[in-house]
Amino acid sequence: GWRVVVIAAVLPDAAPVIEYVREMGHDVVAWLIARRPQDRDRPLPPWGETTDRSAPQGVNLVMARDKADLAPILRGLEPDVVLCSGFS
Repeated sequence: GWRVVVIAAVLPDAAPVIEYVREMGHDVVAWLIARRPQDRDRPLPPWGETTDRSAPQGVNLVMARDKADLAPILRGLEPDVVLCSGFS
């Protein structure tokens, strides 16, 4: 199977993609998200804060500070393919 990185902003987008990719026999090596802004006035989403505990089991959760950090992060993960959905 392929080494796959999923880039998605929120858990409801990422979880079904990760499950489907695994069902196809590929290894999801990471779920990459943007770090949540430290805006204390903004409420949490309905699914709560995204943490290692809330991420799908067996997938590394990687938080990027800035889009300039994406290329080095992806090089380090050595994916065969990257799937991106709903990422600013």
